[in-house]
Amino acid sequence: MTVTDLSESTDEIRLAAHLDAEFERAWQIFADATEFGRWFGMALTGPFINGQDSRGSLVPTEANSEVAAQQRPFAGRPVHLLDVEIVVNQSVSFGWHPFALDPGIDYSGEPPTRVQFHLTARDKGVDLIVSETGFDALPQGRRDEAFRAHQGGWRMQIDLIQAWLSAI
Repeated sequence: MTVTDLSESTDEIRLAAHLDAEFERAWQIFADATEFGRWFGMALTGPFINGQDSRGSLVPTEANSEVAAQQRPFAGRPVHLLDVEIVVNQSVSFGWHPFALDPGIDYSGEPPTRVQFHLTARDKGVDLIVSETGFDALPQGRRDEAFRAHQGGWRMQIDLIQAWLSAI
């Protein structure tokens, strides 16, 4: 699968990929919080509801055992997705505190970035754009590290998405 970088600044990560899947199935793995968590690596406590936050904890992904092994040291850390927004059959987005993995740091005072998964049905498959914006507002000491970590992280997540869709 080819992933194309559409980013235009250091404030955003914007990646595009074509998923080999039926649109309805692809939409389901983004809109259903439980299934979203299974491939992403989160155990969320309830469904996604427009305008509400979603909480849970990090868990290893079920989509790839090698990535799951990399995620295992972070299992149990809290996850807080802010102001979930769902545009049916189009996009799922939320705010969060990027690369917030140190249990000794309270990240809640930092401005969140905004993540969006945008899906478009095509004759053969689904076009996906994954974006995360708002890095420039992060504290200078964390900005570059969070940006670099998420550049690679989103590429890995796109691979997990396709693996999850291919396995089902």
